[in-house]
Amino acid sequence: LDPTDPMASAWVTHDQNVDALGNKTGLLGGAVTQVHLNIPTIGIVPLLPGSTPNARGKFISPMVSIGGGALTGYPSDLAFDNLSNLGVYPNPSTVFSPGGPVAVNGKHPMRTVGVPMATNRAQYMFLPVQDALGVERIDVIDLVTGMRTDTNGFQAGVQSIPAEGAHLVMDYFRQ
Repeated sequence: LDPTDPMASAWVTHDQNVDALGNKTGLLGGAVTQVHLNIPTIGIVPLLPGSTPNARGKFISPMVSIGGGALTGYPSDLAFDNLSNLGVYPNPSTVFSPGGPVAVNGKHPMRTVGVPMATNRAQYMFLPVQDALGVERIDVIDLVTGMRTDTNGFQAGVQSIPAEGAHLVMDYFRQ
């Protein structure tokens, strides 16, 4: 789930680079792609008697793909930072909800703080990657720029976090 747009977007890791339209680029290394659920028809789309359930015009399209020069290998998982979140506020609920909302620390991706808002306002994405030589590390991606962030200000260049054996990462809202 994309913490900046939890209503219609998700991030997907894959082992081939693609461009913004989802076409293979032929570049080495993996990628992570933000996909968006497009809903062309607003409102109720009736399911008429005798019709077969279907996607009702909805389709998934890639929004942005990060790979190539940004990642140092093939990603196996992803997580987001939870430094700025609204988890202290109650989960949203409606008359159709099964019981009252959880008072605090619920895992719902949205909060109602006057208006519905994303619970987690992440700035960074963490990707455990493995390069062609088997070296494992965690790439930190700035979600605004889509570029890898330097994790060691004392060493020249842009470094990833060394993490031998890292294949999975976890954040609070994914537990």
